[in-house]
Amino acid sequence: MLVLAAGFAVIAALFVAYLFVEVVGTNPDDTGPYEPFRLTNAPEVAAKIASEGPVCVADPTGGIRSFCVALYADDFVAVHMFIPDEPLPYGVPLTEEQVEGVPGCVVAWNRRTNQFVDCDGEEVAIVDLARFPTYLAGQDPRDLYVDVRQINPPMSAEAGPETDSAGGTESPPTTAVAQTGRAPSGEADTGLTSAPSSTSS
Repeated sequence: MLVLAAGFAVIAALFVAYLFVEVVGTNPDDTGPYEPFRLTNAPEVAAKIASEGPVCVADPTGGIRSFCVALYADDFVAVHMFIPDEPLPYGVPLTEEQVEGVPGCVVAWNRRTNQFVDCDGEEVAIVDLARFPTYLAGQDPRDLYVDVRQINPPMSAEAGPETDSAGGTESPPTTAVAQTGRAPSGEADTGLTSAPSSTSS
């Protein structure tokens, strides 16, 4: 009976681990300089997001620059999987001194509800998470890049044309449908696109 109970406990723990995708650094010894992170070609990334949910990448240095790439209104959005207690500078390259040891809350992706959740288990809308710039480069099919060297404000914090904290214009969104790197011409902000909830079973 004890063996059976222990087995159920292990299964339950594995199920909970599967449900929540928490992105944390895995290699603190990798302290090389940050560069834009290249994912595979954009159509493959879009297909993976549609079937399995956001594509998440941990900060290899064990730092706070982990991100998840999701689709929002047919655009790639690389959300910052960390909510600092105090907002970081937006739209400018971040130094190691600015991000080292910053207190805050690690964000996770809940596969069952298809929602981002904070460290208290409360749902966080994608528009309320800071973002890393994304862009497409290379020959067709172009690869998707996430620039982890700077952070842009949450979409909910922006009003009017997108501008960074220095007054400049933010990079245009990367469109997953047309694969052109330009903003879609249809209706805006239809919501987060991700895998259906049945995939969590």
